[in-house]
Amino acid sequence: MNPSNAARAAQSQTSSKREDKRRQLMHLAAKAMNRDGAAAVTPASLAGNTGLSRNALYHYFPDKEALLFACYRDAAEEILNTAEMA
Repeated sequence: MNPSNAARAAQSQTSSKREDKRRQLMHLAAKAMNRDGAAAVTPASLAGNTGLSRNALYHYFPDKEALLFACYRDAAEEILNTAEMA
């Protein structure tokens, strides 16, 4: 494997791990919203449930609103996919 291909493979793996962590954060936030409402979702509460620091969360989402929007968008896409299949 030449160095260029190795760099692309490493970048792809890093992107995949980042996307997995984003999905995990969205899942936890969605569960908290469903249980307690959107106001209950805080960076501190998510950090406590993921083992990340509050500052590390900002690597995945710039702010709480971006996280909540991603959760709502993901849910809407899932509903749309289900409706299209029906």
